[in-house]
Amino acid sequence: MSASPDLTQLTPEQLRQLAAELMTRVEQQDQVIQAHDQALQQRDQVIQKRDQTIKQRDLKIG
Repeated sequence: MSASPDLTQLTPEQLRQLAAELMTRVEQQDQVIQAHDQALQQRDQVIQKRDQTIKQRDLKIG
């Protein structure tokens, strides 16, 4: 990551460009977070199904 620019030295156009770049970066990171969240939810579902299967087997055995 580059050094933070002195915002007081930027022109209005440069500030708009910086804001646009930052908004794009935030949107990209949000997409990554959403993808990770979906993957975690899928893993949680698999774990829950396995837990249910184990409980059912324990009930049959016990």
